Amino acid sequence: MRNILSQIFRLLVREIRVPAVAILIAASVGLGYVEVSTTDKGEYTSPRQINVVQCIGWKEDASKVAQRIYMSNGNAASSVNLVINGKTTTLKPQQALSQDIKSGAGVSVISEGDGSNALATTIVARSRDKVASGVAADTCRAPSDEWWFTGVRTLSGFSARLLLANPDNADAIVALSAYSQDGELQVGQFRRVLVPANKVRLVDLTQAIPGVSTASIRVHAVEGRITPSLQTEVLSGEKKLGRTFIAPVTEISNTAVITGIRGNSEKQQLVIMPTAEDAIVTVRIHSSDGSFILAGAENVLAPKQTPMIFDLSSAITSSDAAIEVTADQPVIAAVRGFEK
Repeated sequence: MRNILSQIFRLLVREIRVPAVAILIAASVGLGYVEVSTTDKGEYTSPRQINVVQCIGWKEDASKVAQRIYMSNGNAASSVNLVINGKTTTLKPQQALSQDIKSGAGVSVISEGDGSNALATTIVARSRDKVASGVAADTCRAPSDEWWFTGVRTLSGFSARLLLANPDNADAIVALSAYSQDGELQVGQFRRVLVPANKVRLVDLTQAIPGVSTASIRVHAVEGRITPSLQTEVLSGEKKLGRTFIAPVTEISNTAVITGIRGNSEKQQLVIMPTAEDAIVTVRIHSSDGSFILAGAENVLAPKQTPMIFDLSSAITSSDAAIEVTADQPVIAAVRGFEK
């Protein structure tokens, strides 16, 4: 995994033509983020088999945003045969390549060969404006019939767009559900969404569920399968201060672990939501300073399908940390934040 990330980083430095330090600064200034949990301890110790993934472009005028897909073969011995939107190419061992992607387009990447289990695919969108307004990156994902997102904001000053990509030759029908701290929300005409074969459908969540400070979204394909992309921005009038892809919560479990939480950040929140039943939840923080239970987060009753928010600004002050969430019922969890 380290080799794959290193290859992609070197490719970014070479193609964007700015020093590595500048990329790190651009990625941390004017960038919102949502970090989601995993329960798979093997995720970081073994490569994941990838056969078909979809990369979904940022939905914006190409004159304003430059975006590319980065693909890297981390296998040291085997090549990977790729079919990218019908065009065939080969990635040699430890080789990386990239290509442009159109605004809001869905690109299918099919991998074959012994090295396909070490293939990493990432999409990066960056502003073409002279004044930086953030760099957003997302992982390309295999299509499925069930997805959850949390930490979504549709208040004034925020935008949230859900893109649904259908990789198959038959239409897909998607059921959308949304939940806030007031319970389930009405999504109107977006309760059922038709996604035509091999097309991408846009759902503007700022219109579907306007004025919500914290929402959790369930995306369920009742027919077919889809790959979603949730793209959000922070706005000041017409000026865009930052952009980010919100990653889906891929596993619903009684335990969630979220790593890489930054210290000394004033605007970080943990969002937890039980998906089906009320849950008793405990939040523990692990850092170089030790492990402790977050104040006010021990054996807390979390109502079903209602996002619960915990402030992290005073809890993680001196170092980066990981958060462990345990519950007696399945939950989804994510950390969100934004720095201007």
